[in-house]
Amino acid sequence: MARRLRWRWSVHGRPARSRLGDKAGDDFAARLYLVFDYPLDRVPWAQRLGIRIARGLYGDQIPAAAICYVWHPEAATDTMIDSPYTSRVKMIVARGGAREDRWHDESRDIATDFRRAFGQEYGPGVAPLQAVLVSADTDQGGGEVTAFFGDILLS
Repeated sequence: MARRLRWRWSVHGRPARSRLGDKAGDDFAARLYLVFDYPLDRVPWAQRLGIRIARGLYGDQIPAAAICYVWHPEAATDTMIDSPYTSRVKMIVARGGAREDRWHDESRDIATDFRRAFGQEYGPGVAPLQAVLVSADTDQGGGEVTAFFGDILLS
């Protein structure tokens, strides 16, 4: 299991609205997701049922646990909240108050962030990493964003 995630990112532009924890403002200039191979038997019963229903409708790609690192110019770095869509995705501000149009280097301890997000529920250890995804979006509030990601390294 990789313990450290490093990457570089740069954004040009910003969403018209970007508010942590608000569906209407769930737009971010850049996101990097870690999706974990999280056993359903560790998920609370009601959430487990919801995941099974979602997987039946949308396919097995629906994760039981994910961390989403976001670039948010107004939020404090290391702020962690649930996604406004599901508590199974924990959003962590990896870059807050950053300048646009330049590259920024990031480094995260995956185990520390996983324990912070899911440790009480999961118990000791860290679920295996299943996927790393990158995105940018402005579908809720508009705006124009271009996000660049580079040198993504798991070690």
